[in-house]
Amino acid sequence: MKISMGELTAYVPVIIGTQDIVIDDFESANGTFLSFPAVVTGNYRIGSFKKEGRSAGEISYDFTTTDATRAAYLVFNNEGIPLESKPQNIGLWVYGNEGGGHGLKLKMTDAKGLSENVTLAQSINWNGWKYIEAKLPASLTSPLKLERIYVVEINPAMKDTGKVYLDNLTLSYPLIFSEEVPSPVTTSKDLAAIKADLETTDAFRFFAYGSVTNIDTLLDNIVTSKMAKSINETSSINLFSGTLDHHLSEKLKAPLIITNKGYSYTEHSNSGFIALDNTNGGLRLSNSNQWPWLLTTLENSGVKNLFISLPKPLNFSDPLEENLFKNKLTELKEEKDMDIWILYGGENQYKVTLEDGIHYVALKNFPTVSKYNIYNDLDTLFFTVNKDKVTYEILPLFEQK
Repeated sequence: MKISMGELTAYVPVIIGTQDIVIDDFESANGTFLSFPAVVTGNYRIGSFKKEGRSAGEISYDFTTTDATRAAYLVFNNEGIPLESKPQNIGLWVYGNEGGGHGLKLKMTDAKGLSENVTLAQSINWNGWKYIEAKLPASLTSPLKLERIYVVEINPAMKDTGKVYLDNLTLSYPLIFSEEVPSPVTTSKDLAAIKADLETTDAFRFFAYGSVTNIDTLLDNIVTSKMAKSINETSSINLFSGTLDHHLSEKLKAPLIITNKGYSYTEHSNSGFIALDNTNGGLRLSNSNQWPWLLTTLENSGVKNLFISLPKPLNFSDPLEENLFKNKLTELKEEKDMDIWILYGGENQYKVTLEDGIHYVALKNFPTVSKYNIYNDLDTLFFTVNKDKVTYEILPLFEQK
């Protein structure tokens, strides 16, 4: 939206609507039946009566056998449906002709083991198909699991048999503004981009680079020998965001952090180094175990400086996951007053940007062409980590005289 007053003009991003993701279309077996108490009978199955597609879920129940609170559950397979990020709303289509005026709820469990029962409908009292949805409680912390959906009745007089049909279980997320907002062009100097001395005995320097592959020419070997000499004279840790050729690794003396698969956490002095894997377009797609491990690691970490390395740029195939990743780090920075740096590979030039107080650093790969300019194509990046300040320098490996 463009807003003008006199000669002043400003642009404000305006987003309307939500991004809806169907997490279960009830086209195949997805759960089992459970009742409470045991004298309540019923069944859950995938049936041909549906809203869309070929089928829908059907919960049948008999609430005539007791005056106690009664419930008929669809319990999802594999201990529930995992939700990496918390949606704005959760909903589904429900056919209500035989719902008996009973309530419809779902059970959600969060990362801390907290369970909440969320009401989708106080009373299934409509005819035909109706889309119903609910907001999740603010107390729930991602990642989540949707464990069950159930029909429930607490009124002893409400006794009947019936069934409800369920289709297209859907998560609704706020839309992410992805367009460019016109703004005045401003430039500012990154205050961290300076040369700095080691101020205390626990201060240190480390080297950061992308991938180094195909070291197979005389020039390559001369260059990597020069690079190793420079690194060994300066660095206490060597970080590579991708594959590291043995012609260089064998020459390096300091400990290596190589971020080309798996995930790990290392501490050095007052700093933590987290290696993550986003090779398949995100953390979840590369290894879903990373998310709970990362959340636990971040919660328990008490370091002053945190460096997170990934082999690929931060262009997750799921923008919601990318947004969640960035938001978690912003929250961590604010809560623990950490200096956080994200270092990622897959680039041909070094680039440092500052977003919400967090530095994002693109790490340069070693040239893969047979001919390259040793003065222009072989920059190196060194970080200096003092007690209260992280700084960096991008330096040429070979200087022209």
